[in-house]
Amino acid sequence: MNLPKQDIEILSNVLQIIAVCTDKNQALESFLNEVVKMPFLPVHPKGGIFLKVPNRDEIKLSIYTDNFSPELLNLCAKIDYGQCLCGLAAQSKKIGFADCVDDNHHITFDAMTPHGHYNIPFFISGGELAGVLVLYVDHGHKSSEKEVGFLQHIAYGLGIICEKFLLHERAVELAMYDVAQTMITSLNHEINNPLLVALGHINIMQKHGAEEKRMNKVEEALIRIKDIVKKIDHVIEKKDLTTEEYTKSGDSKKLKI
Repeated sequence: MNLPKQDIEILSNVLQIIAVCTDKNQALESFLNEVVKMPFLPVHPKGGIFLKVPNRDEIKLSIYTDNFSPELLNLCAKIDYGQCLCGLAAQSKKIGFADCVDDNHHITFDAMTPHGHYNIPFFISGGELAGVLVLYVDHGHKSSEKEVGFLQHIAYGLGIICEKFLLHERAVELAMYDVAQTMITSLNHEINNPLLVALGHINIMQKHGAEEKRMNKVEEALIRIKDIVKKIDHVIEKKDLTTEEYTKSGDSKKLKI
């Protein structure tokens, strides 16, 4: 995959431009628009980027140039693995090439003009498919090792973009989790303190002959609050609440709070 220094510098400059983008789709769109204009890459000035649909063997047309065929925006909105050239590239995880509209070009329409394709899968860390880039070439175009080598670098660049935003999304999720965990810990403390006091007072009132039925209803409500807090704690912190025991007046039943 050794490329001329000029080619590497151009790709590097494109990645530096993309690095300042704060939106994934904007970054991918900018990258695509630069790729289809590269003078040393014999592709048409149009193309599209399919992104993998989470948890499904399917890719979705997410980014495309302004001149992308309107018919294909509908026909290629979602592609199954193995379907048409882009689906085959997603399934094989290898760069695909066709010099014409061949039998693997499953999706066609009446006004389609003769052309060929490069279909370039790209990946995030661990070799997980992130999506497929589709580029157009002239009908009868001959592929070369140099072109394929440069397209591998293009795929690497797309993977970097997706990895960058994936890491950012995970960082945001972790930050939100930390905030939620802090809030839950605080709420547990705020709820449990008055809960202990209330249940203690109920015990005292029961000893002094307060209305049993009314006290039982209050007690049931407070115990329900306690159970809710415990469920929240299990989900968020994955540990048990610290509990204390008191003896209910009139019997030996002990409640944990």
